[in-house]
Amino acid sequence: IGFARGRSLPRPEFMVSGLYRYVRHPLYTAGLLFIWLTPLMTSNVLALFFGLTIYIIIGAYFEERRLVQEYGPAYDEYKKSTPMLVPFVNWSNR
Repeated sequence: IGFARGRSLPRPEFMVSGLYRYVRHPLYTAGLLFIWLTPLMTSNVLALFFGLTIYIIIGAYFEERRLVQEYGPAYDEYKKSTPMLVPFVNWSNR
């Protein structure tokens, strides 16, 4: 691709495939599963995991704001029909 000086690049097409059909952030979901399914849990580890979970959720929120700006109504429709992190549980429809 290269740099476009003085030209705007075409908007990329929004496509959904693979795990993105089930959750909007499959890598974040995998990360959360990885940290929360750790067999050893102390109060320090619990505090760390809680902080990491909040960090991931906030990061996903800001990433989605950028994706809405980039893909517009197509991403808004995707958000309405696909859960953010937990497959088959769409909190926005409640």
